[in-house]
Amino acid sequence: MRIGVFVVAARFPGQEPGHVLADAVELIAAAGFDDAWTPNTIRSG
Repeated sequence: MRIGVFVVAARFPGQEPGHVLADAVELIAAAGFDDAWTPNTIRSG
């Protein structure tokens, strides 16, 4: 069984978009989800 999640990551003033997405994907991977989708990236484990 695979479990995935769709995540919307908020960007605050002064943050780089790539950094925000990288942090979101890293946290999703650490949580143990098999697949993660954000508005701009797809990660499949």
